[in-house]
Amino acid sequence: MRARHFKLKPVAFAVAVVSASALATTLRAEHLVAGDIEARPSTANWQWERSAREDTDTTLSGIEVGSAAAPVTLAAAVVTEGADGRTSALVDGTSDNVASVAEENAMEAADAGAEKVEAGAGNAEAEVMRAAEADSDVEHVGFTRRPYAMIGAGTTLLEPRSHNNALTVGDDTDSGFHLALGYDIMRMLSAELYLADLGEAGMDFLDDPVGVVDYQVYGLSAVLWLLNSRDGFVPLSRSRSGAFRREGLSMFLKAGVGAMNNDSDLDYQRDHDVHAAFGAGLEYGFGNGFGLRGEYNAYDTDAKYLSLALLKRFGRVREAEPELRHAAPVMAPVEASDIADDTTMQAVIELPVVHFAFDHSDITDEEQLILDIFVEEALNEPFQLLLRGHTDWIGTEDYNLGLSRRRAESVKHYLVDHGIKGNRIATEGVGESEPIVSNETEEGRAENRRTEILIEP
Repeated sequence: MRARHFKLKPVAFAVAVVSASALATTLRAEHLVAGDIEARPSTANWQWERSAREDTDTTLSGIEVGSAAAPVTLAAAVVTEGADGRTSALVDGTSDNVASVAEENAMEAADAGAEKVEAGAGNAEAEVMRAAEADSDVEHVGFTRRPYAMIGAGTTLLEPRSHNNALTVGDDTDSGFHLALGYDIMRMLSAELYLADLGEAGMDFLDDPVGVVDYQVYGLSAVLWLLNSRDGFVPLSRSRSGAFRREGLSMFLKAGVGAMNNDSDLDYQRDHDVHAAFGAGLEYGFGNGFGLRGEYNAYDTDAKYLSLALLKRFGRVREAEPELRHAAPVMAPVEASDIADDTTMQAVIELPVVHFAFDHSDITDEEQLILDIFVEEALNEPFQLLLRGHTDWIGTEDYNLGLSRRRAESVKHYLVDHGIKGNRIATEGVGESEPIVSNETEEGRAENRRTEILIEP
C-alpha cells in the first residue's frame, strides 16, 4: 500500500508547515492509504468495471473497511489543492474542522459504497433464486408425446398347414414390406398401427408346384421400451436423454392383436380371423428425429417377419428454459475510489457450460440457445476466452482426448460464426481427466460431457 502525500501550491506552503503539527496531533499520525481491491478470481464468472476520474482538484485517501465476502476500501476526498481562498480557508481552520471534513466525506463514501454492495448482493441473490427456479422447472418438464411414421422391408417365413400329406409347402420364404404409424405415449411405452405384405408361400402337390398362398397382416401393437444405451433400464430411469428423447440404442418388446388376409387359387380355410402378434427388436434414434429399427415379428403361428426399417419422429422434445441452468453470477469486489465516483460502470456476464450427447461433438438446439445469450452479452467485450472440452469415461483415453478437443473446437466455431473474433478464443481438450461428478451413473456421465467457457487471466 502507498501513502499519498498532500500537495500544496507554493502560495500556501508556509501556512501548511505551520499547521502540520496540529494536523498530526489531531489525526494521531494515521496514514491514510489508497484502497486496494482484494480480488478473488473465479473460473465460473468474470466481471469488469470501467471508471472515469475527472476531478483533478482532489487527492483521494482511504479508510479500510472489512467485509467477509470481499474486503472493500472506501474513499474519502479531502481538498488539499485549489483556489487560494479555499486553501486558506482550510488551513486557517482548526484541526478539528479538518478532521470533521474528512470524517463527513468518509461517511458519505461509506454510505454510497454500502448501497452499491447491498444492490450487488441483492442482484446476486435474485440470480440464485431464478437459477433454482429454472432447475426446478427442468425436473417438471414432462415426456414429449410425438407421432412417428415408419417404412421397412425384410424377409418372411410362411408355413400354412395342410391336412393332406400330398399337399406340402414347397417354398416357405419370401420378401415383404410394411408401413407403420406410431405414437410415443410415455418414456417406456409407444403404440403402433401396422400394415404388412408378407409375400406368398408356394404349395406343392407331390413335389410339383400347384399354387401359392398370399399373406397380408394389419393390427395394433404396444411397444415396451426396456433398455437404452444412455439410460440403462428404461422403466427406472429419470434421465432426460436416451429413451426420454428416443435417442441412442434401445431394446424393445412388442405385443398386439391383428387380422390376416389371404388369397390363393387353391382351396384354403383360415382358422382364425384375429391373431396375436409378438415381436422384439432394436432401434437406434438420432438427434434429428430419424431412426433405424431392426425387429422380428410373429403373426399367429404360421407367419414370421424379420425386417429393417427407417422411421421419423415429428416435433421436438419439449425443453426447460435454458438461460439460468448454470451457475448464478457473483458480484465482483468494487475498487474504493470507484465507490465514491458516480461514473463507475459495472457489468456481469454468466459463463455457460455446453453439454453434448454421448460420443457427439455437435451442438444441440438447446445448447445453441444458451450460446446465443452468451454471444449477445460478450460480443463487444475485450476479454479472452478459453474453451475446455471434457468427456465421460466411456472409451479409451486417447479417443476421449480427441473427442474433448473436437467439442471445444465445435463451440469455438459456433462463437466465431456468430460474431466473436477467433483470435479472442483459445481451445484445449482434457479428455476424461476432470469429471465434475461421478461417472458411475448416466446422469453423471451426461454432466461430464461438456465444454466449459472460461475467461483467460
